[in-house]
Amino acid sequence: DGNWGIAVSEKAASIAAMVSPHSPVSKLVTDMAEAKAFTATILEVKKEQSSTRALVSLKTRPSEHHPSGVEPARTDRTDNPSGLALARKMRELKYHRVMVWIAMEEVSGGSRKVRVLRHVEDLGIDLEVADVGADGTVTPKDEVVAELLAAFAAEK
Repeated sequence: DGNWGIAVSEKAASIAAMVSPHSPVSKLVTDMAEAKAFTATILEVKKEQSSTRALVSLKTRPSEHHPSGVEPARTDRTDNPSGLALARKMRELKYHRVMVWIAMEEVSGGSRKVRVLRHVEDLGIDLEVADVGADGTVTPKDEVVAELLAAFAAEK
């Protein structure tokens, strides 16, 4: 059947376009391969004042750079569809433990680098920062979250 052959050819061309060196899919695969992956809990997601990115506060382990155990990361710009989709997903996963993939990205003409979220996978609600009601409602432990975010703010 000629229609079947045409459909297969169109799908093959679509796959070839997706994996071409300059496609968004190839860029994402490359970015993911170069990104650092680790687990964290999403504490806060807000709009970054200086851009259209979402600024995410992640609870991790205390480190030399972040003794509070909270560190920042950004999504891609939310004026592009993938950046907006990831920002929305991060808001939906607030108080969840997640696996994140983060890459360093130059901004301001290369004068500084920021940590940019490339991907996130849900690992479930973090019971250290939130409670789950019988109806499935997630309620943050406000004092715990406020204390973590205050310690992080004091580091800046």
